[in-house]
Amino acid sequence: MHARHSLKLLCALGCFAAAAAGGPAQAATPFGAVRSPHAFARHAHPPAQSGPAGFAAMKVNFGKTVIGDQGFVIASYAKTYGISTIFLTVAGDDISLLEAHDPVTVSNLQAIFNVANVYILTGDPSWLNNPTTVPAAVTALVRNVAPAYPQFAGILYEIEPQATQRTAYFQLLNTLFGGSQPYAFGNTMLEVKPNWWALPNSSGGGSPSWLQQAENYPAVSSLYLDMNGNSASAQMTWDVSKALPQLDKPFWSGADAITMRGNSYYDVTPSYLQTNLTSVGNQLSKLSPLYAGISVDAWAPDNGGLAMILPQMPPQVPRPIGPLVPPAGSIYLGAYVAPPGSPLGPTTIAAFEATIGRKLAYDLHFHGFLKSIVGRDTTDDLENGRIPMIAWDCSVPDAQIASGAEDAHLKSVAAQAAAFGHPIFLRFLWEMNLPVGGARKVCWDPNTDLPGNVLSPVYYKAAWRHMHDIFVAAGATNVIWVWNPSGPGPSPSEYYPGADVVDWVGIDDYDLTSVSFARNSGPVLDSFAQYGKPIVISETGAQPTYQPTYLSQIGGVLSQSYPMVMGVSYFDSNAGLRAKWTLTSPGIAAFAAMGAQPYFSAVPPNLGNLKKRP
Repeated sequence: MHARHSLKLLCALGCFAAAAAGGPAQAATPFGAVRSPHAFARHAHPPAQSGPAGFAAMKVNFGKTVIGDQGFVIASYAKTYGISTIFLTVAGDDISLLEAHDPVTVSNLQAIFNVANVYILTGDPSWLNNPTTVPAAVTALVRNVAPAYPQFAGILYEIEPQATQRTAYFQLLNTLFGGSQPYAFGNTMLEVKPNWWALPNSSGGGSPSWLQQAENYPAVSSLYLDMNGNSASAQMTWDVSKALPQLDKPFWSGADAITMRGNSYYDVTPSYLQTNLTSVGNQLSKLSPLYAGISVDAWAPDNGGLAMILPQMPPQVPRPIGPLVPPAGSIYLGAYVAPPGSPLGPTTIAAFEATIGRKLAYDLHFHGFLKSIVGRDTTDDLENGRIPMIAWDCSVPDAQIASGAEDAHLKSVAAQAAAFGHPIFLRFLWEMNLPVGGARKVCWDPNTDLPGNVLSPVYYKAAWRHMHDIFVAAGATNVIWVWNPSGPGPSPSEYYPGADVVDWVGIDDYDLTSVSFARNSGPVLDSFAQYGKPIVISETGAQPTYQPTYLSQIGGVLSQSYPMVMGVSYFDSNAGLRAKWTLTSPGIAAFAAMGAQPYFSAVPPNLGNLKKRP
């Protein structure tokens, strides 16, 4: 349920000087214009200035909505490590979100523009299956996205053909670059490999080589030399000396730092990476006046890559404000209490609180959509000084809610919530970014949702806003709306309903492999900081033998690095999950010790009758 999903300027040659200075590109080539093939004649120019880690650029290769989900973190990372150029994947839903000017996606893209020269990165080997057809994504990127966002410096095509795909590869390049309106803009780049110096051209001849013929397209301004290699010697000995004399245009040198390929810098030390990349850069500067800079591939926070070598610094964001935000220096502690063999309800919660020696600040409950969010559990929480946190499931498709078909029920529930009058955290359809199954299958409509049991972000957001409006109209302003994706799940930003209808952001993020809390949840918290809302870790849990270690780390990590987090709750249950999160005896002791820390001492204010609170 909680499986992690994994994760190059409108300018001429002057862009490389701009990159060297670390500033955004200023010069621009008119959209659709083609440069003269002599525009990049051999001459010396300064390579881009490398940052403290030995490189000037990075590729971002992963993500269905990498800009929406990771753009905020990518910008922060680039600023931290002096990365002045970013080759940014724009694919999948990021394309449609940019075309629609989605606020989160556009804001994150602007944050990246503010710190680096940014190229659109696109390409896929599957394009070679239909080489005479322009891929729909390319048309959208070059004809729609690039004109709408002129800060893009250009485009890098990363196609990666095999030697046996020579004919199809050049057919595709002719399709992209051979017409009167080539699919090029700004500084159009093409990824090439050093060993192409020895491969035959499209006619099967040896001169020009595959490498020379690829770079000779007038629309191609510069190259990205995919050297890979897990050391300076490995990079420099892979046909580089024979490839460089064939190059007539500026080129970036690309190194690999991801888990998906061999010959990679994956999981090396920062000093090893810096030493080797600095050596490669120095050698290439001496060997060729066309060397533009060195880039590292890739950004993949959940699959290794740069974040495994150079850690991401926690985001520097102001402490958020919002309803029920506790005083600075303390946060809420909550739990879902449903150990095996125990009934749900007040008796079990009271016994748990007696065991840990304190009251919970809030308490998790799960309700079906057809059930009210007010009942015995909310009353018990009120009497015991807790805030009820209701996970309100769907039971009907989002499109049905958005249409108004459930308004009578919603108005009734909203009226009951208003009459209750005390704070309620409401998590409607939590983990909505994961495919639905089991009892949730009824929430998926093949006519309005996406294939593969994936809920439609459009209808989810519409349903959320519709419900929010009904509750506000009913006077149920005591309901705190907690938007709660699965933290490591795919594309949460697509489902963000909007800052005006979200009060808090919730995260469900479990330890699956007994790694530290910082490594497990840090990347998720980094990316969720972009919303500027109070964050609650609504659900977390750890493997039985790792619970004491995991729980002992949470307070230190959050208090030192994540002031936007206002609460943490443990999921003391194994119901319906792939791993058993139920607290062991050592786990309960560790949770009690955690709860005794002053950092977790925040008490909910103004809940009404607190007579049962000791």
